[in-house]
Amino acid sequence: MRTVLLFPGQSSRYAGALRKLATARPDVVTPLFARAEALLGRRVHEFDQPGAQRNLEIQISVFLANQAFAEILRAEGVDGDASIGLSLGEYNHLLHIGALAFDDALRLVAARGAAYDQGPLGAMGAVFPVEEAAVLDAIERSRALGSVEIANFNSPSQFVVAGDRAAVDAVLAILGDEYAAAGVIIDERLPMHCSLFAEVADRFRPALAAATIGVPRTAYVPNVLGRLLDASAPSRIRHLLVRHVHQPVRFRQGVEALAERYPGAAFVEVGPKQVIYGLLTKKWGGFRRFRTDVEETDIATSTAALVRELRHAA
Repeated sequence: MRTVLLFPGQSSRYAGALRKLATARPDVVTPLFARAEALLGRRVHEFDQPGAQRNLEIQISVFLANQAFAEILRAEGVDGDASIGLSLGEYNHLLHIGALAFDDALRLVAARGAAYDQGPLGAMGAVFPVEEAAVLDAIERSRALGSVEIANFNSPSQFVVAGDRAAVDAVLAILGDEYAAAGVIIDERLPMHCSLFAEVADRFRPALAAATIGVPRTAYVPNVLGRLLDASAPSRIRHLLVRHVHQPVRFRQGVEALAERYPGAAFVEVGPKQVIYGLLTKKWGGFRRFRTDVEETDIATSTAALVRELRHAA
């Protein structure tokens, strides 16, 4: 059975995840975190604290958690035939497919987070369940209040909108009132993956230019395209990662492209929480879905159960 790894984005962060990972498998996780601390010049636990933090800390925290889960699975003999990332998770995806080494990926995530922290103010709101046409209509009716766009196509019925706060609030209110869709603000400050963030892309560009990027050994699935690229030159990857900052995340389209190439594959969320697992509903595609982080279960137990499930399913 083929396996597709799905790396979540920064909305999957929760305080204490890194500590739980280090406790669950210190033989695997401690060397990884030690390398991160040497590169960053900071203790990993600083990125793992509760309360509001800078975007830099949030991005580093989730990237490291995703990678720790991936390393734990690899130590148990589980790796992916392919992968995809949701927003920030694209950097774990690039690491998995061999386009980035760990050091370069972590440096880019840190530079990305620092650039985001200097970005314009706004907001992001997630809404579910609703159809794309309804979201686009609500956006059009809210433009008088400011800029607002679809930032994430996460599933056929879950979207994220981003832009000026008043316009984002108006879109969520319309969709709630007229379609009974549940809307929630998922970022109170930053309007990521929309045109307001174009200046942030320019700020991030030098870090990408300086990074060592190689040719992927398997398909690259960039969020901004939502399709598989079987041959990607480093220059193209850099270009797509610049666009990734200020253009929509087409995660749904990328997942569907992978499902078409790998029919019947096991889709495994590799990271904290269960955000992607929750997106992969029966109504969407009947995915064989699995997760590494199970609520109220310690990580060592949940990953061991996952390995057993995958072996049984095979």
